[in-house]
Amino acid sequence: MEQKIGIRAYDPSMPRVTKSLWSLLVPWHNEWLATWIYIIFALYFWVEAKMIRSKNHVYHFKFKPNWDFMFLATLGIAISLTATAVFLIFYSINKEVMKTLRGVDYMGRILMIYLYTFSFLSSELVGSKLLFPL
Repeated sequence: MEQKIGIRAYDPSMPRVTKSLWSLLVPWHNEWLATWIYIIFALYFWVEAKMIRSKNHVYHFKFKPNWDFMFLATLGIAISLTATAVFLIFYSINKEVMKTLRGVDYMGRILMIYLYTFSFLSSELVGSKLLFPL
């Protein structure tokens, strides 16, 4: 992962974390736009999750449990986007950090798929006897 040229090239005078954060400000590398898109969408979904959790008047759900299911789905998407943004920012520090962040990114995606699927199936069963059979 050692680069000889470019914004993420190794420079002993600057710590790698600082260089990774600095790369958010300079647009001449290929991950710049993708990283900012992930950051912006992650912030958007975190705001949406907070609005859903506070039961904002913008949303209108037919059944009360749908608030919780929509919160879970939005939370899963926000976690996944945040994990991917963190991976794109800090993967170039070294190989161990890259492997760890790749695993966290993968777990975020799996969590998103699980929460979204759970929320979809549960919200479809709201109002029926199949949701929570006793």
